[in-house]
Amino acid sequence: MNSADLNAILHPVNILIADKLHPMTQNHLEKSLHTLTVDPEITADTLPDCLKQSQADVLVVRSTKVNEAALTANSQLKLVIRAGAGYDTIDVSTAKERGIAVAICPRKNSIAVAELVWAHILNCDRRITDQTADFREGRWSKQKYSKARGIFGCTLGLIGFGSIAKEVAKRGKAFGVTMVTHTRHFLQSDATDYHVTHLDSLLEVAKQSDIISIHVSASSQSNHLIDATFIDAMKPNALLINTSRGSVIDETALKHGIQEKNLQVGLDVFANEPNANATEFDCHLASLNSVSVTHHIGASTEQAQQAVALEVVRIIEQFAQDNTVLNAVL
Repeated sequence: MNSADLNAILHPVNILIADKLHPMTQNHLEKSLHTLTVDPEITADTLPDCLKQSQADVLVVRSTKVNEAALTANSQLKLVIRAGAGYDTIDVSTAKERGIAVAICPRKNSIAVAELVWAHILNCDRRITDQTADFREGRWSKQKYSKARGIFGCTLGLIGFGSIAKEVAKRGKAFGVTMVTHTRHFLQSDATDYHVTHLDSLLEVAKQSDIISIHVSASSQSNHLIDATFIDAMKPNALLINTSRGSVIDETALKHGIQEKNLQVGLDVFANEPNANATEFDCHLASLNSVSVTHHIGASTEQAQQAVALEVVRIIEQFAQDNTVLNAVL
C-alpha cells in the first residue's frame, strides 16, 4: 500500500513522541498527515504538562516514565506506545482505569540485546575493558590477564526463556556451551529447537552454571529474584550478566558475592539508574574491578531501532485506520 492509498483510509491522529526515536518514525508518520510533536527532552516530570498542551491522542515513549500524573493530564489520550518490549515504565493500572490502551514493540530488539549479552560474556572472561583501562594508563600486564578460563564447554544458565534468551541460545550453540534454563513457561519443543535443558529449580541453575544471563521482565514477582540465596548457590568465579532490568538483582547481595566468590559481572542495567538524559551516576558497584558495564544500551543498535520505528508506525497507522491496537498489553 502506497502513501496515497494509506492517507485515504486513515483518520489522522495527534501524536506526541516524548523520547528520542529513530528518524524513520517521524518521516513515515508525517507522510500520513498526522499531527506530530517530537520532543526528546521531555522527562517524567514535564510529561504531564506536555500532554496537556499537545492534547495528544497517542503518546510514544521509549525510556520516559509514564506515571499517573501524565495519564490523567489529558482526557484526549487514547493510546500509549512503548517503543520497546517491556512496559514497566508505564502505570498500566491507571491506564486501564482511564480506558487508555497500552501497546509495545516486542521482539524487535531481541538480536541486539543477545549480541550485547555475548559481548559481556566474552568481556568478563577475557577482561577486555580492564585490559583497555590498563593500556590507556600505560600499563602492560600480559601475565595478569593470561588466565582466562574460556567459554567452550561451560554451562550457560538462562533465567527466563523469551525471545532474547532464545537468540542468546542460538549463539550459544556456536560457542559450544551447554545450556540450561529456568522459566515459568517452557515448551518441550524449545528443548529440541534451542538445545536447552529446563531445570525445575532456579537454584539448580545457580548451582550448575558457569555463566548466568538474566532474561525476565520487571514485576513484583521478579523483584530481587537474584537474591543472597541465589548468589550463595552460584559457583565461585562464575559470570553473571544482566541486560533485563536492574530491579531483578539485589545489588547488596551481588556486591557480597563479588567480594566473597570472585564473581565476574557484566551489567547493562541498574536498580536506580539515571534517566536517559542524565550525565552522572553514583553507584556503589563502581569501585569493584569485577564489574564491567554498558549504559543501558542493549537495544541501541541501528538495526534494532529501525525495526522498532517501523513497528511504532505500524501500530499507529492501524489504530488510525480502525482503532485496533496491535501488540496491546491492555
